[in-house]
Amino acid sequence: MSPLSKSYLFPRIRSIVSAQQLSILLEVSGEPKPGNVTRHKAFPEISYDDFVFPAASIQGPLTCSYERARTTSSRRRAVRGLWGKALLESCRKAMSGRSNTIFETLLVEVPLGLGASVGTTGQSITE
Repeated sequence: MSPLSKSYLFPRIRSIVSAQQLSILLEVSGEPKPGNVTRHKAFPEISYDDFVFPAASIQGPLTCSYERARTTSSRRRAVRGLWGKALLESCRKAMSGRSNTIFETLLVEVPLGLGASVGTTGQSITE
């Protein structure tokens, strides 16, 4: 199977996005975490749901951005040019009405996801 075939492209991108969503859910679900939000500990301005909703809502924007990056001819241009747009669109979707609780996570995960989406087995993601 060709690395660029659609049967290879879409499951790989879905796996990347799913792993990113899962990482957000696992981080907020871990206990004990003194002073932080968990499933059993909330604050007046932020709760567990303020992390779960954004984690669920970022699937669409990230998938779309990673698909665009994967089909762009220049990998470096794809990663540089799309990370800001992917971050902005994901943050817009992640807003639960009270705050953007996963902004810092997205700052790390979006470039990693773009790099992983353009990389093929055995190749550097910066080439």
